[in-house]
Amino acid sequence: MSDWQPIETAPKDGTLILGYYPAMPPHHFRMLILKWKRKAFAAAGGSSRELVSKPTHWMPLPEPPSVT
Repeated sequence: MSDWQPIETAPKDGTLILGYYPAMPPHHFRMLILKWKRKAFAAAGGSSRELVSKPTHWMPLPEPPSVT
């Protein structure tokens, strides 16, 4: 897996990424699967809820496990 990279270098072509949020309130996830939507990164999966803060770092998603 790659190291964390600054969010400014993240792909903006709809690729799913893992985003890191250092300033999320307690009991919220600090890492979310994101993708670029129009003008900002948003949680993947159809959630329209506004995120409290902006991600600062990202990394590619790992490959899924192989199924035997």
